[in-house]
Amino acid sequence: MKDFYTRNEYVLLKTDYVNKIVYLNDDEFVGDEYEINVKHTGEIVIYANNERGRNYALESLEEFISVDKVLICTLHDKPSFILRGIIEGFYGKPYTKKERLDIIDFCVRTKLNTYFYAPKDDLYHRMNWRDLYPEVELNNLKDLIDYAKERNIDFYYCIAPGNDFDYCLEEDYEKFFKKIKQIMDLGVNKFALLMDDIPLKLTDEQAKRFETVGNAHAYLSNVMYDYLRNELKDFNLLMCPTDYFQLGETPYRTDLMKSIYSEIGIFWTGYNTVSEKIDERQAKKINKVLGKNLYLWDNYPVNDFWCKERVYLGAISNRSVNLCNYHMGYVCNPAWLWNLSKIPLHTMAQYAYDSSSYYEQDALKNAIEDLIEEDYQNAFESLCWYSSSGVIEENHFDTVMSELYKEKNFKVLDKIYKEMEYVSRKLRTYPDKDMLEELTPLLDYMDLEVSLYKGLKKHKIDPKIIKKMTSLVARTSNQEILRYIKNNNLVDFEIELTEKRMNYWRYLDEEKL
Repeated sequence: MKDFYTRNEYVLLKTDYVNKIVYLNDDEFVGDEYEINVKHTGEIVIYANNERGRNYALESLEEFISVDKVLICTLHDKPSFILRGIIEGFYGKPYTKKERLDIIDFCVRTKLNTYFYAPKDDLYHRMNWRDLYPEVELNNLKDLIDYAKERNIDFYYCIAPGNDFDYCLEEDYEKFFKKIKQIMDLGVNKFALLMDDIPLKLTDEQAKRFETVGNAHAYLSNVMYDYLRNELKDFNLLMCPTDYFQLGETPYRTDLMKSIYSEIGIFWTGYNTVSEKIDERQAKKINKVLGKNLYLWDNYPVNDFWCKERVYLGAISNRSVNLCNYHMGYVCNPAWLWNLSKIPLHTMAQYAYDSSSYYEQDALKNAIEDLIEEDYQNAFESLCWYSSSGVIEENHFDTVMSELYKEKNFKVLDKIYKEMEYVSRKLRTYPDKDMLEELTPLLDYMDLEVSLYKGLKKHKIDPKIIKKMTSLVARTSNQEILRYIKNNNLVDFEIELTEKRMNYWRYLDEEKL
């Protein structure tokens, strides 16, 4: 949120002004908060408590400079969320080293300040958590950590031992701390313990000692915190509980929060794993359950759930502007297609930095203008419409296409498919090879859909096209042409449609969640 004051007067800019800026701390500032004060004498004072805040201030200062003059003004800027980040926390093939380095650059570009290393399919993070990283993997991790430090992005290492950790076995604690020490030696002082997606059960021996899973998880969290406190002067620890969604109390949450240290931050994902909306009422309710050291893990635009071939390119929506008053941080979980994920992630970064002025249509436009080559921006806007959310809210493109097919309005459908054909042709010439590689299956789907539509108009439907469409690894949101063909029995074989993800919003209205 920004406060800006000026009389619209300018003063001559001092020679070599960058090296003459006065930097001061303000004990009341939090996180990346900063203030710029340009005085009538030409002196420039920047208040900030960290390097990121100073860098943000220098970026903003450029807006007030006109050739050899600078605007006399005061600007105070405080990001909505203290921690704003990306968590690589999806199931499936983890990102490459190149993609992870690009994540760090993306965070800098969009004023996110944190990266969480938590790929579910990194064996050393989850399934083989007891094993130390081999030399090659460790060196790759070190390069990433060093680069994050160089770019002033906070790095969290996440570990997920919950599938088979023995809370009664001293040897497991020793291996656990040895693993943490290996990462600590790379210069990491921020960690997260992830106990998500595991069974809520204990062995007889564990139950005899801890009674409940919540007690056992609180104990492990606390001993991890104690270990970090003994080894490091400055550190932070977050924890993702097994009950990471829902709004109210659960027996697990009650036991966990009864014993876990208040200094340990707690993740939740909203009332559901992927939440269609998160409003202020829900935030107030969860604060009473999980405390105020709370971090929102927003599972968007991740697509490692049903249906996995869908790609979500719409802006984040249905998030209260006041969530920052109830959360210490906001983190986004991207999809396996990193370059395409940048578009919705950019909108989430805008929300995280300044929730009060967030408007999803403007945010998507800003994202496309910032990330996409100018000559391709209109085509990308269309692609984002074809592949908008459908998770957070009902997909508008799906709704439009459904109505058009019901009405058999082929005149309008002709125009839509003509545009789709152009968009595909245009985007196939996109200059960035990494982006083009991710775009290709989406464009293939669009081309197949156009071909199928042309066949439909001529009453010559090619079954091979349908089979190809339903076998691609990624697709746009629309399946209405397939539904139309299936419902009207226009082919003599069964078409397998991927059903839309159930919308759980109505359960909220019925207070079932």
